[in-house]
Amino acid sequence: MLVHLRALSSDVTRAQESEARLLDAAEALLRAGGIDAATVPAIAREAGMSVGNVYKRFPDKDALLRAVFTRFHARAAAKNAHALDPDRWRGAPLGPTLRGLFVATVRSYAENRRYFAALAHYADTHPDAAIRARMGRLRAAALHDAAQLLLQYRDRIGHPDPEYAVAFVLESVAHTLRGIVLAPRPARRYVADPERLGAELARLVLSYLELHDEPRAHLGT
Repeated sequence: MLVHLRALSSDVTRAQESEARLLDAAEALLRAGGIDAATVPAIAREAGMSVGNVYKRFPDKDALLRAVFTRFHARAAAKNAHALDPDRWRGAPLGPTLRGLFVATVRSYAENRRYFAALAHYADTHPDAAIRARMGRLRAAALHDAAQLLLQYRDRIGHPDPEYAVAFVLESVAHTLRGIVLAPRPARRYVADPERLGAELARLVLSYLELHDEPRAHLGT
């Protein structure tokens, strides 16, 4: 019985390793060439497996991409929750905090542009409402966590309706990032300089919210 359980465990481990190789291969192709590059034969070649082995684990390309999307969603949710945890930033000056967050975000978007654009397109156009809803929940959670971070500074916000203003400016930043960085032909002047774009986004947020007593000098040029 013990030998049987060990063999079963070994089979499960090998299956998990094979699945991870396929997901890694699909992700690499999405990063390099977008959705069109991630065909089943290309994924099999990238993973060093036969096409038949791919279909043993996934019935079709959509099932494989769904697994890539699910893994991305889990990782992104955990990363966002950590980066935007208000306790990490409690007591820190908001200007440098925002600048650091936006610079890191812009750099991540720029470095993973095709991958993020491919996943966004996959989720936005998928016929399964559950896939579309999952991306919506990820986006909503990130915006909510960012709003909670900003609202720690509510007493210094000059805008007459802090909650509305915070929600609006964060939506504006999200659309700006997607429109500038994830566009099919992104503006080179912005993508090539994450430091400056991150600083400008922080400046936009601070100015719109009319945040008082913020050390603007820390925002850069």
